Amino acid sequence: MNKKFLVVLCVLINAIYMNAKAENFDYKVISEEKEIKIIVDEKYETAPKRNNNQYDSEELLNEAVKYIANEQVDKACDMFERMIDKYPNDAWLMCKLAYIYEGYANDKDMAKKYYDRAYEIDPDYPEALYQHGLKCYSDGEKSGAINSFQKLVDQIERLYGEELQYALDAAEEIVELGLTDLKYDGIDSVLEKLENCNINDRDVVKRIVYAYDVEIYIKYIKRDVSIKETEKRYDNFLKRTSLNENEIQTLMMEMGHLSFHKTIKCVVSEIK
Repeated sequence: MNKKFLVVLCVLINAIYMNAKAENFDYKVISEEKEIKIIVDEKYETAPKRNNNQYDSEELLNEAVKYIANEQVDKACDMFERMIDKYPNDAWLMCKLAYIYEGYANDKDMAKKYYDRAYEIDPDYPEALYQHGLKCYSDGEKSGAINSFQKLVDQIERLYGEELQYALDAAEEIVELGLTDLKYDGIDSVLEKLENCNINDRDVVKRIVYAYDVEIYIKYIKRDVSIKETEKRYDNFLKRTSLNENEIQTLMMEMGHLSFHKTIKCVVSEIK
């Protein structure tokens, strides 16, 4: 399974924050060839903050980014470990430390340790729940993985920012598992949840389109007569979203599924 271990680490950088127009922008840190890139995402400016009010999470992440940028990953880890000693039941702290261990310290064992602790503390916390699903799959517990991913997708309508991204990734994992097993029941459930989200959001749209493409493919090779019903639902979705086919093809190219998408379009044309 193609894992997306590049999870989103939300940070607020003082210099950017002072120039921001809204107070709750979602900032993402992405590692690329040892460079730290800061991206401002205004889509989720109304996102609620989940963090513990007993400490300043923005300041913590600020400091972590500085340490990582200066190749002092050990200091970033030490800082979070000290905070965990002080707040041992904080899933948010656990997940952020796990992310640093995995993405920057290249220590998967320590990352697993803290992701597991986060899940034990709060099994509904999106990042911990997503990582638990990946762990289940890695351990050969496919049903456990699907249950974890589905539990996260079930929350999707009330999630924002990085938490929404975990739910969208979980939805994609369910679709991938459906493709592997040639089963579309789980995909139907994913589509029902996704279509209740903002269907003009590019991150949402690309998961919806891919889910429809996979479901049509499965029904086509199985000669399932309900394929026409799926095609009609797909067509109705395309009429409701503001994205045109060229934009959708760009999204599919980003996902690495453009050829597959074009093939499914030919299948749909054949059905019609």
